[in-house]
Amino acid sequence: MNIYRDFFKKYALFLAIITIVGASSGLAITKLLPKSYDVSLAVDIERKAAPTDKFYTYDGYYAIQATELFAKSVESWFVTPSFVEDVLKNADKADLDQLSVKDFRRVFTPEQISANLVEVRFGVKDSALGVTLTEAINSSIKSYIESRDIQDYSIRVGDPVIRQKEYNPIFFSLGGLVLAFALGISIAAIKEYYWKK
Repeated sequence: MNIYRDFFKKYALFLAIITIVGASSGLAITKLLPKSYDVSLAVDIERKAAPTDKFYTYDGYYAIQATELFAKSVESWFVTPSFVEDVLKNADKADLDQLSVKDFRRVFTPEQISANLVEVRFGVKDSALGVTLTEAINSSIKSYIESRDIQDYSIRVGDPVIRQKEYNPIFFSLGGLVLAFALGISIAAIKEYYWKK
């Protein structure tokens, strides 16, 4: 235990300086990071009304189940490269050729919120692009519905909720502090090892 105590006592000033530098660097990063925006869309799936009579007592129940299953299908579109590529083409995105198949799967984050509601989240560099992508999603959904002759459901894309991404300065400062402290100990240990040799 005396070895560790002596080690930290010997390099206390060095470790203090390097951790302060690390914490300050982490804080500075939050100011230097480029602005980006988070976008959230509500995709509402509605089953079109079908004629019913007294024999269809449970029609409403089965309609909810069927809508939920179709909503899962709609959710899966947003991780399907062909659909995502179509959306990006509609948005006139220039760097499509640079994207891999895996990249297409990471553009959107869909989540089924309820039987008939899917939330789609994605990040953009500016708010105007968020609006453009929303319009492109709407256009691609309409094309998908027409090409697959889906007649029992209607899909409505809501207005986007766009907010600037906020970076937590405390998180970045602590991250910089911990990394700098670990680096400082490593440097001090290497110096101590070769100094003794």
